Amino acid sequence: MKRFKMFLCAMTLSLFMAASAQALPLMFGWDLDLTSLGGPKYENIRSVSVVGSSYLTQNLTGVGGGGAYYYMQEGDAFFETSILYQLSFVPEGGGLPQNMQHLYLWGNNITGTVKNVDNAGASPNPADWDFDYSFDLGQTNLGMYYYDGPANVLDPFSFDPTAPGVTQLAQFQLVAPSAGTGPEGFLGGGDEFTGKTSMTGLFIDFEPGVWFTPGGNSFESMVAMGYDYYALLSLDNVIAPNNFNFVFGDDFFTSLIEHDGSYRLAEVPEPTTWLLFGTGLLGLAALGRRKMQKK
Repeated sequence: MKRFKMFLCAMTLSLFMAASAQALPLMFGWDLDLTSLGGPKYENIRSVSVVGSSYLTQNLTGVGGGGAYYYMQEGDAFFETSILYQLSFVPEGGGLPQNMQHLYLWGNNITGTVKNVDNAGASPNPADWDFDYSFDLGQTNLGMYYYDGPANVLDPFSFDPTAPGVTQLAQFQLVAPSAGTGPEGFLGGGDEFTGKTSMTGLFIDFEPGVWFTPGGNSFESMVAMGYDYYALLSLDNVIAPNNFNFVFGDDFFTSLIEHDGSYRLAEVPEPTTWLLFGTGLLGLAALGRRKMQKK
């Protein structure tokens, strides 16, 4: 009996560990139905391609040359405002990409810090710097919007989420992993030097009757059953020389970053759902053992 109890405990732990260790299982074949807003319905989506830009302000706290210039060092803060728009989506199971219109991902003053900084011995030349960065987790200033109007919002600062005709389809909270890299040469280096960004956004609010699972269930009905949904954004980044603004002696620089990438969605049961599932299995196992003992 003691061994059996140990087996049950190990089984419970294994189930919980397996559920917790999942790397956000991707959801393929979901739908985005905009017909209630006067838009189209996009069905059987696997992944969505995006392009766009961000306007970045990076603070510099390293002081070199006896106070003559500033350079990047560990923990320097940044903030950026971003706009991404959908080009097309790839259907699940293959097929030609299909165009999407009037959909925007907009982030306003997203903050973070640089880390693992190699500033080439406090070099005053930003092209020498190599760094990683992470976004501050818990931010909720990132959302997806539908705007049935003129396509003149491709600049991060021209988008107005309160303008007539704009509907917020989803609001996200940044969770881990949300980070990126800026290799040596990235700052102002152009297409030859590509940075990387990955962002994970938890759906914390969304327009009802718009988002649907592959099985045709609405997100709101699944959330009520204990499911969470995530948007997983992956971007390649470049900064053209004419989009990098750095003045020797300033303790910051600004730049316009150009993005090209994609996002996918993930569906995850909450831990309590997995625990209830595991408890049910253990109950069945115990019941089966009792029946065997009676025989």
